[in-house]
Amino acid sequence: MSPIWSDITLLLSLFRKGMSKHENIIKKSKKIKSFLLTMILKVLY
Repeated sequence: MSPIWSDITLLLSLFRKGMSKHENIIKKSKKIKSFLLTMILKVLY
């Protein structure tokens, strides 16, 4: 295994651990993104 791959797997494992912690934040950001998208669409059309 090359060192790059080990780094990627380590990052992925850390990312998964962080995802469980930040799921609520991600849900909120998704709501914000959808809200922004609807606002942009309203402005455009």
